[in-house]
Amino acid sequence: MNQGVWERYSTPIVVDPGSILDTQAVSVDPARWIDSDIASDEYLSAPVNLELAVWFDRPSFDYVALGGALEPGSYPSPALAPPGSLTLSNSGSIPNRYLNSGTFNVYWTLDGSDPASAPTPESGDVFSGGFPGQQVALRLDEWVGDTLLVRAYARSFDTSVAISSDEVSVALGRDRLTLRRPLIEISGVASSGFDVGLRLDTDRADMPLGARIYYTTDGSDPGVDERGEPVGGTLYQGGFKLRDGGEVNARVYPPLPYRDWFVASELSTHGASPTYGNLNIALVIDESGSLDAQETAQIRAGLSAFLDAELDSGNQISLIGMSFGDRNLRSDHVVSREVTPATKPLYDAWLDGYKVQSASESDFWASGLSVAAGIRDLNLVVIIGDGVQGDLSLSGGHVDRMRAGGTHVFFVGVDPGSYHYSRSGPVTSPQIAIDSVLGSGARESTRVDASDILQADYTTRPDFSGLGQFLEGMTDALKASSAPRDTAP
Repeated sequence: MNQGVWERYSTPIVVDPGSILDTQAVSVDPARWIDSDIASDEYLSAPVNLELAVWFDRPSFDYVALGGALEPGSYPSPALAPPGSLTLSNSGSIPNRYLNSGTFNVYWTLDGSDPASAPTPESGDVFSGGFPGQQVALRLDEWVGDTLLVRAYARSFDTSVAISSDEVSVALGRDRLTLRRPLIEISGVASSGFDVGLRLDTDRADMPLGARIYYTTDGSDPGVDERGEPVGGTLYQGGFKLRDGGEVNARVYPPLPYRDWFVASELSTHGASPTYGNLNIALVIDESGSLDAQETAQIRAGLSAFLDAELDSGNQISLIGMSFGDRNLRSDHVVSREVTPATKPLYDAWLDGYKVQSASESDFWASGLSVAAGIRDLNLVVIIGDGVQGDLSLSGGHVDRMRAGGTHVFFVGVDPGSYHYSRSGPVTSPQIAIDSVLGSGARESTRVDASDILQADYTTRPDFSGLGQFLEGMTDALKASSAPRDTAP
């Protein structure tokens, strides 16, 4: 081959394009046969035009999908987008021994420049024995404007085998995430000024690291300018005091390096606790079949004692039952009424029908929470139950919206109970419901008398025998938190 050393033919010959092969039949019996003439052939092949394709699993990407850093405590871990890929659609037309990075490789750019002339395009991995495709990783910092242009081509290093591909490209969009509103927590008493704390809502794994909260206490809105930045307000750096009757308005803004990936949150508003007698309280109550006769009687007695204590208090009290599914299917709720001699029969009738008019399994929290979320100027929601069914994330969404509007949400439950259901049966621990609905950072009450209800998120107990005492303690705590400011003698 190519005028090299003659070899005896025994197996198929591998010939490279452009090689000259000389062949001759040589006699082993010169007395009877003479050698053949030498046949010379040049083997030429038509080089293959490389056909490259580029693929991504979606037309646009957001900060979370690209692995942007999140605030500590973000839960659950987000799902990241898979990398893109460059593939060769006609690799079967090329003999396997030529499918290696010495014959060709792929090159691409993410800044819109021509990969064939860019000084430092990104290049494919070394490969041999076949082209496996090339992953294309995307990075947040590569985006300029709202579109990222990926340009790529396959470059041939052996034109007798392959011809460089045409350029392929794809324009990928940027999805802006709307930040969730900040959570406003107000505690303390009016006489010494209310303590205000603001925090980011990290319960849905989409809050970017370095997100900022701006707030005002003069009734104005921090606002959003054309760049997505605050118009006014103060950057939140720690707790502060608020006078009785004051109001906090706050929004969440993205970290400056990634401002273009987000939209500032909607406004959260929370006033200092109103004086007792102007509160709006909703009780969302479980009526499931897992409540036995004793627990049912304990809940009914506890609610009755609380309503008696609220007679002529001036507060608005709602009794909200749960439905058989995530949507509210009931019309018997008592919503936003004051407990007076004229309205007390409505509350008594609701209690008389508790666990009588409603069939079992009415423990879908989302159904009752959706009713509570529709009540304006709600100060406190108390969920009472021994279990939960349905979409916990939907329930959590209702809680998030109420919290963002300044409503405190609290859960009174039993342990063990019947919290959520799996193939192996009910989950007896309430922790799955607490983490999913109230958030992984939910705080347990440490006071039997409920005096810390405005600083805690839940309490659990063996049964509901102390419910009446707890609800009356809650009333006392609310009175203390809204006591009138001391005056000078």
